[in-house]
Amino acid sequence: LCYISEVYQAMGSLKEMRAALDEALTLIEMSHDKSKNHRLLNVTAKLATHSALTSDKWAALLFSEEAIILAKETTGGHDSFRLGLMLFQCGKLNAACDDRPRGLEQMSEGVEILTRLYGRNNEHVRLMIEDLRKILSSKDAEDEGE
Repeated sequence: LCYISEVYQAMGSLKEMRAALDEALTLIEMSHDKSKNHRLLNVTAKLATHSALTSDKWAALLFSEEAIILAKETTGGHDSFRLGLMLFQCGKLNAACDDRPRGLEQMSEGVEILTRLYGRNNEHVRLMIEDLRKILSSKDAEDEGE
């Protein structure tokens, strides 16, 4: 169902995408196997994507926060690309949703994880650091204007 939701996403059929994700979530909640948290993480992350695509930033934020918790549980505290990227993206969303301190904290944590994994000279890490600096400098400019 997750793969079907991706097909619907690619087709721009967001209503069908959401229906497939809701059905997947129902099936996951009924299961009791060891991969339940991994599958729940996948569906929750896709629900965040769906919410972002439908311009519901508050739902996207809620699903993103939940996905981060699940990612931390499934990685057992170890660094992962997925966790680092999710933290960074959720941080940007938090900053846009008027929780700048939390957003900056999450973005910084995401950059730290990805830096440990790929090094500071990685092109994607450098771009994320630049994004973080831009948000920090916009905050500094706002503070000076007050």
